Amino acid sequence: MSRPILPVPLILAAVLLVPAPGLAAPAEKLVNAASRIDGVTVYPDRAQVRRVARVELEAGLYRVRFPRLARTLMADSVRVGGEGTANVVLHGFDLRTDYLGTSPTKEVADLEAQLVKLNDRDRALNDQRNVHQRQLDTLVETAEKAATGLSAQLAAGKASLKVWTELLGYLKAQRAAESSAIRGIDQLKRTLATEITGVRTKLNKLRGFRREEVYQIDVTVEAQRAGTLDLTLEYVQPGASWAPAYDARLDPKGERLDWRYYGVVRQSTGEDWKNVALRLSTARPASGSHPPTVVPWFLSLWQPAPPPAPSARGMAAARPSQNVFNQRRNRMARDEAEADMPAPEPEEAREAVAAVADQGTSVTLEVPRRLDIPSDGEPHQTPIGATTLKPKIAYRVVPRVTPEAFLEVEAVHPGPWPLLAGPVKAFVGKDYVGTTPLREDIVPNQRFNMPMGVDRSMQVKRTRLAKQVGETGLIGKRGFAEYRYEVTVANFKSQPAAVTVIEPTPQVTDDAITVALTRATHAPAQDAPPGQVRWKLDVKPGEKKVLQWGYRVEWPPGQQPTGLE
Repeated sequence: MSRPILPVPLILAAVLLVPAPGLAAPAEKLVNAASRIDGVTVYPDRAQVRRVARVELEAGLYRVRFPRLARTLMADSVRVGGEGTANVVLHGFDLRTDYLGTSPTKEVADLEAQLVKLNDRDRALNDQRNVHQRQLDTLVETAEKAATGLSAQLAAGKASLKVWTELLGYLKAQRAAESSAIRGIDQLKRTLATEITGVRTKLNKLRGFRREEVYQIDVTVEAQRAGTLDLTLEYVQPGASWAPAYDARLDPKGERLDWRYYGVVRQSTGEDWKNVALRLSTARPASGSHPPTVVPWFLSLWQPAPPPAPSARGMAAARPSQNVFNQRRNRMARDEAEADMPAPEPEEAREAVAAVADQGTSVTLEVPRRLDIPSDGEPHQTPIGATTLKPKIAYRVVPRVTPEAFLEVEAVHPGPWPLLAGPVKAFVGKDYVGTTPLREDIVPNQRFNMPMGVDRSMQVKRTRLAKQVGETGLIGKRGFAEYRYEVTVANFKSQPAAVTVIEPTPQVTDDAITVALTRATHAPAQDAPPGQVRWKLDVKPGEKKVLQWGYRVEWPPGQQPTGLE
């Protein structure tokens, strides 16, 4: 039977599909990258690290290895990239766990064998010492018995003095020899005990040895021509954070509020950050990228509804503008050009200002110089920015609690960076008045209030003028208690003062009890919360303003409310 003749095109195709010897896929060349941490973006609860490794490549396929990476990095956050002259194609990466150090199995076995020999020698010395001790005990007992019967035997003529003298001398010499042997064995045991302790210490250390776990990332790189490649590796690590801190300095006249903004960075990631470009981000990865789930809300008779689920609070940062920084930079340059004086006056040192980058849903603050931040968990403070605000001064007094006037400033934050909630060190003039919290995030162009401590130039006095308790009404008499007070606010400053006086009033838990304000010399404000009454007073320089007010409580006859003054 003749074989079918294949057409020429099929024959050629079959020949071309047969792999020719020597045309196998090229092997990957391993390159151990000497990488460095070039930049770090710190979030309020973690950090994104950017490593860079420069490698020289010929045309071909490579596995560029980043060894000894911290085991704490989040594996699902790894990204690779790069640029250079080698015209490369990245084919992904592999992440593996590696172990540093070799297991000391042989050394442990050698030390265990050495310890067995030392313990055997110690037991042999114990046996020798026991033999010499028994011999010494026998000699002592023999000498005591001989000494007891010596006088009787001599009187009876049964022993000669010479023989007994030689016997006692022999026993004494033997006792000395046995004691000397015991002392020598004890010296050997002490030396041996020191050696055993040293071997056991080494052995325990090696038995507790744990090989350090690290990550190793291999990036597959195809270089299409020879050249250099700056390969970047980015990953997120826990154990790092930043928080804001502020200095607020109010001039003594209350006309200027100098505000300084700092970032306090802490990190214990296991990797020191040396000479890194630092960025502080207001983004909060811990809040997640999904909106909260709406929990069903049910109503039923005679049962309270379950509380609504807490919602994740994100910071809605307005898009800041760079115009403020540009204007400040231009103004500084213009002032320097105009200050052409042969002997310029000393100028106050200025702090560095971070650049602001709008990320859409967050803001990144780029620190203007490279920093070293070790992995020590200690606070490292860096300046972010400074601005001058036009404050509005006001005072708040609560005379029933304390006869002091608390200074408050109201201002508009110009930006361009947001103010995150954090501690504020407050100064009036050169005096430190305390640290107060900025309780909420402030975005650019938002108005905010901040306490600035006690002002001794404002004096407050509270006096109870009258108290009357009794019954009222002809039929169905009701009990009552009526109180009247006087509050005096004195302004010893050279500027007028806006003062808010706050007084608490009793709140009732029973509808049968009523509380009503009585006549006041000044009309109360309408924005007071329940349980408070407020007055807003304008006090001129050198003026004393007197406020009189009172309240009345009534209750059903035959009963007595609790909580009265």
